[in-house]
Amino acid sequence: MKILTRYIWKTLGVTIALSMFLVFGLELIFSLVNELRYVGKGDYTIWHVLMFNLLSMPQNIYQMFPMAALVGTLLGLGGLASNSELVVMRSAGVSVKQIIIMVLKLALILSTLAWTLGEWVAPVTDKWAQNQKAFALSGGQTLKTEHGIWLRDGPHFINIRSADVGGHLEGIVSYEFNQHHEMVKSSEASYADYINDLWVLKDVKVSVFEDDRVLQKHYDQLEWRSTIDPNILRIVGTKYLDELSLVGLWQTIKYRKLNNLEYKPYQLALWQKIVQPLAIVMMMFLAIPFVFGPLRSSSKGFKLVVGIMVGFTFFIFDRLFGPLTLVYQIHPIIGACFPTALFFALGLYALRRWRAD
Repeated sequence: MKILTRYIWKTLGVTIALSMFLVFGLELIFSLVNELRYVGKGDYTIWHVLMFNLLSMPQNIYQMFPMAALVGTLLGLGGLASNSELVVMRSAGVSVKQIIIMVLKLALILSTLAWTLGEWVAPVTDKWAQNQKAFALSGGQTLKTEHGIWLRDGPHFINIRSADVGGHLEGIVSYEFNQHHEMVKSSEASYADYINDLWVLKDVKVSVFEDDRVLQKHYDQLEWRSTIDPNILRIVGTKYLDELSLVGLWQTIKYRKLNNLEYKPYQLALWQKIVQPLAIVMMMFLAIPFVFGPLRSSSKGFKLVVGIMVGFTFFIFDRLFGPLTLVYQIHPIIGACFPTALFFALGLYALRRWRAD
């Protein structure tokens, strides 16, 4: 049985690797096309495009793993079925249940590897990718850190904790220095929005440092005329949830709760990271009823098309359902778990129906 298990694992390992190469190749093409639109902004060049995509590879592989696992399992088991190897195994006394257990054991190993990649490697390389992109796009005026972005705007050194693609900034702290490198003013704004070609700071606390005293003032709003392109600021300031590990997401959620900031998107991302390895197990399980059932006599090409369609459907549904739960105020755990649970239930139903037939 051990020899048979190793043979099935080797076959599925090869087909899953080939499927990953195919799926990731498509993703890489789209990513390269998307990044080319930034070439020429600041110091961003073709070299930065290539480095950004190279550093983003672990995160992209982690996201594409469930789809590749489904396609690879379909092709691997489909190949064994086409060569009548599964028939020989069953004739030798190996039950379908035992074959399923062999596949699920491999799925657990692959999900552990994927979790390690997504938790320990991808967040680090993703931060490097975003940092080099931020630095190049801003012409060296911007540095992205774990605590937001730092930028230089004339005599001002500014920290922005977070931003979104719509141009909404949160936690803006500015330090102004004179020509002798002495700090003469600091200000702190709760948030800012880009309105009528300028940034408008809201709930601003200003401290002016004089020789023997500090003057403090409060403004409901102030205008901020920055020399930095606002579109660049939106791009480099956005906090990508993929950059955060489970620990980072948990810490961010605690911080945002304490400061009465929106935290549900981070909560959703946390649960999605927890559920992602289970999605790989579910996808490999989902391939089994297709191979033993309606697709047992189909060609490899048709199995490939079906695998990509089912995997892509799950990917899109998973990506859309999560944000919808945020819009309709449904708990993020449902948004993260429901797609995986639904497709797993469909796999169980298909398997039971096949065995009933």
